[in-house]
Amino acid sequence: MEKHLIAGVLMLLSLTSCVEQKFIVKDNYISRNNTSYKYSFYTLPNGSKGFLASPTDSLYIYKVKSGFRSKIENRGDFIVLQKVPSDKVRNIYAKKQKSALIGTKSSFNGKYYYPDLDTLPKMKFTYIDSKPVLQGLSIPLKIRAKIADISPSQTETGFNPSLAFGWKFNINRFSPEKDIFGKNLTQLSLTPGIFLGTGAVDLKKSNTHPIIQIERKAAIVSSGLFIMFGYNNINFGYSVGWDFATGESSRNWQYRGRMWHGLSVGFDIIK
Repeated sequence: MEKHLIAGVLMLLSLTSCVEQKFIVKDNYISRNNTSYKYSFYTLPNGSKGFLASPTDSLYIYKVKSGFRSKIENRGDFIVLQKVPSDKVRNIYAKKQKSALIGTKSSFNGKYYYPDLDTLPKMKFTYIDSKPVLQGLSIPLKIRAKIADISPSQTETGFNPSLAFGWKFNINRFSPEKDIFGKNLTQLSLTPGIFLGTGAVDLKKSNTHPIIQIERKAAIVSSGLFIMFGYNNINFGYSVGWDFATGESSRNWQYRGRMWHGLSVGFDIIK
């Protein structure tokens, strides 16, 4: 069993690294109708930035008129867009600054960012991304199908730890106000993928053929597929897989290699 698990873990880690390096699209998709802000500072005659507000210092508000891709830098209370095509946005408002900018905003010259807490509107900023993830997965509930007249359907509960690799599709919503967890960013996600794990099963007279004489608890190796729905880093979903008992009389287990269905709970390890 240990050899199978080690090989599977190494395979998942290698696959994650390969996908991360070669296939991941790191830019986020910015959807239309988002609002962003941009400062244009006054420049002194010698070319340096002005420290005092001048009549030419302005705050511009832009509406995204057509979706585009851009890297997004999360600065905690703000996000900054690394690149914004001029033909994808339109200016809807401009306001002269009455005082000098301080703190984080003082570094926003010429950059598109969100939010501006002193300006309306305060709608959430929405963007989409997708990336490979490595998850810790547990399958607390398994349902095994009936085997003709040999064995009835079985429902099992327990702790079945697994390592899972998947591709996560996120809808990200950045809010000007923090939620109850103290975060500005909320993620809703969908993740399909594969998993490899372990667990235990009772080998007994009612589920073995030929019937074993000495009942025992056997370790199992599990593998299969899953699809998860997530809120931030917590994920719930559906899985399907196959179990293989190990050790003495393991081949007598009637559910060996037969498909089961289960409920899954997971959390992101590498994202």
